[in-house]
Amino acid sequence: MKQVLLSSLYALIFIVGLTLVVMGQRTIGYLSLAMMITGLAMLLFLMYTYNKKYNV
Repeated sequence: MKQVLLSSLYALIFIVGLTLVVMGQRTIGYLSLAMMITGLAMLLFLMYTYNKKYNV
């Protein structure tokens, strides 16, 4: 049960992060830059948590 909830949360974070990056790229301005940086931070967090278990 815990694994299903965690996987669902990771999928939600991925979708929101990717959406923020794509929506931020469509317009010009500091707000869209902040959206892209937030989306990038979310995607990097997912990469960190995935690679953390394979760290030697």
